[in-house]
Amino acid sequence: MAAPENKPLKHKRSFTVFRSVVLIFLAGGFLVWYNYGWILQREKQAEALALHTLGDAWERQSRNLGGPHALDCGRVRDRRNLTAANECALNAFGQRKPFRVRYDLGGVDSDVSIGLVYTPDGKLYRLDFDGDPIRGQGGTSWSRQRVGKSACPLPLQMYVNRDGYLSCK
Repeated sequence: MAAPENKPLKHKRSFTVFRSVVLIFLAGGFLVWYNYGWILQREKQAEALALHTLGDAWERQSRNLGGPHALDCGRVRDRRNLTAANECALNAFGQRKPFRVRYDLGGVDSDVSIGLVYTPDGKLYRLDFDGDPIRGQGGTSWSRQRVGKSACPLPLQMYVNRDGYLSCK
C-alpha cells in the first residue's frame, strides 16, 4: 500500500512561512515610516549644531580669505546697522587692514547674503551666499549651501550701492 501524500500539509506550511515573512516585512515598513519623522528631526538637529559651531559657507570662506586677524565689521541682518558696518569696512579699507562685512538680503526660500572681504595681501572679494539653492525649503542647509567668490577689479574701489550695501567696482 502506498504512503499518503503530504502535499496539502507542505503547501499549508509554506503559505504560513510566506504569510509570516510578509507580516514581518509590513511591520518593519510601518516602523520605518513611523520613525521617519524622528530620523529627519535628528538630521536637522545635527545640521543646526554644525552650522552653529562651524558657521555657514560664507563665514568659513570669509575667515579663510581674511585670515585670523581680519576685522569683523559685522553681519547686517536689517538695515538699521548699515551705517556702522559700512563705516567699519571703509575705515579698515582706507587703512589697508583686512576686514569682512556681510549683509543678509532676506531670501524667499532660503538664507541669502552678500558681502565683501579684504585680504591681508590686498585683494578684495565679493561673496554671494545661498543657504539652500537646490531645495529652497527655507533657512540654510549644511550640505546644499553655496558661496560664490568674485574678485573685485583693479584699481580697487568700494562704494555704497542704491540698497545701502558696500560693493566694489
